[in-house]
Amino acid sequence: MTDDHLATSGKTDFPLLSVVTVVLNDAQRISGTIASVQKQDYPAIEFIVIDGGSTDNTVTVINQHREAINTLISRKDKGIYDAMLLGAQQAHGQYIHFLNAGDYYLDAGVLTRMMRQMSPSTDILYGDYKVIYPDGRERTVLSHPPNELWRPFFNHQSAIYRTQLVQDLGFNLDFKPAADFLQLQQAVAKGAKICYISEIFVRYSLIGDSANQELRIIRLYAQIMKNFGWSPQMRLHYLWKICWIWLTAGIIKRVLPRQLYYKLQYAYRSIAPE
Repeated sequence: MTDDHLATSGKTDFPLLSVVTVVLNDAQRISGTIASVQKQDYPAIEFIVIDGGSTDNTVTVINQHREAINTLISRKDKGIYDAMLLGAQQAHGQYIHFLNAGDYYLDAGVLTRMMRQMSPSTDILYGDYKVIYPDGRERTVLSHPPNELWRPFFNHQSAIYRTQLVQDLGFNLDFKPAADFLQLQQAVAKGAKICYISEIFVRYSLIGDSANQELRIIRLYAQIMKNFGWSPQMRLHYLWKICWIWLTAGIIKRVLPRQLYYKLQYAYRSIAPE
């Protein structure tokens, strides 16, 4: 199902921003994400929803908010990055932001504040974010500065991209669930202008595929950095991260009850930020 029409604001001084939401079988949380987009006071938003062929009540819930959505596509895909790329291909905006199901903007004015910091030469603008744990508690994560983006990086939900950059680079599905990290390193190698602002942008739910694949993800990050040529500092950092995640996610997470594991992780990260 597809309905494609361009969002118009009548205000040419605001660049059109395409917000892409990817969802699969998440009827419980998709309405909250849609409402978060609807509340934004930024006057030039094109809202694109890509549903991966949900078999629950997700599409019904989406259709209850159909008037807020410019483009809706529902069909089977090859996973989140395939759906994100489809969303990027549908985008008319000069800039694009991915806000997936279960994620929310910090407040109604945050897109306006972020876009005010976007200079014409900026390719990627990113900020900080809040992690929402399964028990509802939240923790603020400060993203690394642009010269340290070789580290496990900011969530793509906390970044606004130049649409053309995303369309040109795409997402290499061979590297899922780390295709966004590969895309970032490709952008760095290409000389993209990447800017950081100290602004909490989104609230990101620690639920989904990435939350259950920490060890695979960090190994893919290491492989990607090795391919781009890593320094001894980078190699040591990733060796330590792989060992740590193997211990925590590979062993402790499997032994402890889920809620207890996340309580301990929250407590640890409160004193030892990422």
